Amino acid sequence: MTFARRLLLGAALVLCQGAAFALPPEGFKVQADEKGVWWFVAPDGSKFISVGVNNVSPRAWNPREGTTFYDGPSHFGGDEKAWGASTAKLLKDHGFNTLGAWSSGAVPDAGLYRTVVLYVAGFGADRTLEGFRPGFEETARKNIAEQMQNAPDRSRLLGVFFDNEAPWFGRNAWDRTPTYTVLDVAFSLPAGDAARQAAVKFLTERYRTPAKMGEAWGAALKSWNDLSVEWSAACLTDAAKKDRADFTTLAAERFFERAAKVVRQELPGVLILGARFAGDAPDGVFKAVAKHSDVISINSYRFEPSVDEGLLARSWSFANKPVMFTEFSWRARDNTSGNPNTRGAGPVVQTQAQRGEGYAGYVSDAFSHRMVVGTHWFEYFDQSPQGRFDGEDSNYGLVDIKNRPYADLLSRMRATNGTLTKQHASTARAEPKASEGTGKAKYTPGQHPDRAPTVDLLGEWIQPPEIWGAPDAKVVWSRRGRELVLAYDTGAQYGGGVNLFGPATTRVKSAPAPTSDLDGYAAFVIEFTAPKGVQLNVVLAEAAAGPPGQVKYDIGAGDDGEAFISEPFAGTGSRTTARIELSALERQKFFGSQSGKNAVDTRAVRNFGLQIQGRPQTGEVAIHRWTLER
Repeated sequence: MTFARRLLLGAALVLCQGAAFALPPEGFKVQADEKGVWWFVAPDGSKFISVGVNNVSPRAWNPREGTTFYDGPSHFGGDEKAWGASTAKLLKDHGFNTLGAWSSGAVPDAGLYRTVVLYVAGFGADRTLEGFRPGFEETARKNIAEQMQNAPDRSRLLGVFFDNEAPWFGRNAWDRTPTYTVLDVAFSLPAGDAARQAAVKFLTERYRTPAKMGEAWGAALKSWNDLSVEWSAACLTDAAKKDRADFTTLAAERFFERAAKVVRQELPGVLILGARFAGDAPDGVFKAVAKHSDVISINSYRFEPSVDEGLLARSWSFANKPVMFTEFSWRARDNTSGNPNTRGAGPVVQTQAQRGEGYAGYVSDAFSHRMVVGTHWFEYFDQSPQGRFDGEDSNYGLVDIKNRPYADLLSRMRATNGTLTKQHASTARAEPKASEGTGKAKYTPGQHPDRAPTVDLLGEWIQPPEIWGAPDAKVVWSRRGRELVLAYDTGAQYGGGVNLFGPATTRVKSAPAPTSDLDGYAAFVIEFTAPKGVQLNVVLAEAAAGPPGQVKYDIGAGDDGEAFISEPFAGTGSRTTARIELSALERQKFFGSQSGKNAVDTRAVRNFGLQIQGRPQTGEVAIHRWTLER
């Protein structure tokens, strides 16, 4: 959850001073004990783990007109000091010891540590490129001073974060769009921008001439001035992939090296707690931040009550630095704020007791890992049921919008938090190992010698196509003879698409409609015409697939409710054929069960379909032929 800049300006932060590396011995440190278990170490030498809550603030920031929202002091006669004292007592009584990101100085710091997000590069969509710009150090100094201006006493400052959920994947902090990376962002900048100039220099050193780069990227390029997001959108060659990854690494190294230098100068002795990645980051970014941080921080919402062990293993293998999970949460349908939970990250369960179970499982699992030193829950109070400043309307709070505590949740938190230090100290859990392979789903088609070598997927469907997409997208399907035609306005978000259902002859009558059995085939083959550069993905959902985090999935058809997506392929402006191997699909993160076996089960398919990636554009995609082939 990315918070806007004014959230920090509106909260009075009473921050504290700590230590890192070979800095004053009286400061905070991180270190491993004789058994290899990592801890924060206080100035008095005592060891502890950070168990925190984010956004412990007296009121909602920038509420939208006409909405109901949290205003804590209003329940104390407008006395913010009384609210702060009561809030601090609630947190400490339930075993929390840290005020996480965006927390207010109105909460007294006695018995509580503090953290702050510095936003060293500001809030721009291209801030990951700030390391190439000549004024970055001064920008960082200004932003640090602004965030720390209400911190005259830093005696309990546990540490600071460089940023929160910066868009290291390019489009944002979480969507892996192979043709819209940090390098493509540089292509979108004016010719005089130092970051664009750095990108051109990088490519010139590799290719010498635009023509040679165009040959490597698979699209003619006459001049470096012709580099643009529109040009690169169709470039999916191995050379393009490598250049994008290498430039992202270079951008991260420049960013974190320069940012850390300023933070160490301006805040000597303060721990740097990483950059609060939104679940993941490119490999080169992990490696770069690890060089310049004392702790790696990750915001990781999970649908299972456990941490992402693969992600933990990756970050540990890159950094060998302790790790904090700085955002996670569970939401419930049964809540006293009236939150509908239609927008926001993380699972939705039925009851507050189930939220407590999710919390207990997650933090207990986290601290069973010897390198985990902190977990910070998101967040202190519920969002407005009509939507906060960006429309999120979720039950994330320990208290509701009327400042009423969720007793079932808090009682489970208290019981769990009281066990964590002992559990962490005694853990004997083996070090997590980074997973091998490509991350692709497993797929083994059945033999089915009686089935035809190909299946026509544009014939008579079990039911008519289904349109889906982002709120700002519009897709309309129609027939042109046997062809399927998609007219689209993709908007600026994730675009839109169409779900198709299996041929009527493949319907599985014993399973929930509209399940089809498409087993025995190796690949989708699509013959299509789409405007040059328009990016497409094939999607596939098993019969039980639904929104992630459901309490249970209807697995009556024998599948486990997963959904999958292909790597993108692009239109050329003329008739093109794409072959999409089912073994090359990846599990979707935002649809389908996240706890299945990561294996494509084509014996029970709800739908397959096509996504048109978001980027402001209108046009038409014509699908001339779509088959399954052996």
